[in-house]
Amino acid sequence: MKKILLATALLAASSAFAQTTSPASFYAGIDGNYLDLRLPKDSPPGGFNGRYELKNHASAFRLFGGYQFNPNWAVELGYLSSSSFTMRQSDSFGTVDSDMKLSGLELSGVYKFTDAVPGLFLKAGVTRFKAKGSTRDTAAGTGVVTIDNGSVSGSGFLYGIGYEAPLSGQLSGRIGYTRYQKVAGESDANINAVYLGLKYNF
Repeated sequence: MKKILLATALLAASSAFAQTTSPASFYAGIDGNYLDLRLPKDSPPGGFNGRYELKNHASAFRLFGGYQFNPNWAVELGYLSSSSFTMRQSDSFGTVDSDMKLSGLELSGVYKFTDAVPGLFLKAGVTRFKAKGSTRDTAAGTGVVTIDNGSVSGSGFLYGIGYEAPLSGQLSGRIGYTRYQKVAGESDANINAVYLGLKYNF
């Protein structure tokens, strides 16, 4: 009799736990980002005495997909692609115009709060980005133009905070902030990103 009562109690407990635990599931989504590129304070390098202009803001879209292991933990893979950051340097020798676009992958662990502030989540992970750009050097006087293209790739890391709220059925809305460190492997290049997006739970 004691064994039967114990089994009944365990079954009831497991049933109650199952009712309060969301099943594991896949999800996917897209968000739009506003990027703020942060460079060293000595950019451009010391010794440059001409005019320096930097457009350190750009937009980006991010596609993401993930797997929700339980109500709290998920793993997420994302792909980000940005519009151009631009820079112009000019002095008595001429003008140099540069532009750069960023693209790459990120892999994050996501922790979602379910009790204190439902919908609030934290994330942290690693990135692998490519910075692809071109430089146009126009010599003063002669007007000779030299164009150079190149790219650099490297790993970095990220951390961030966000909030998610259900909209309709399986669709949720997201808003958040992400800090990207060591962008494209450059130790002194960082990005602050603010984003707004949609997530669909399968």
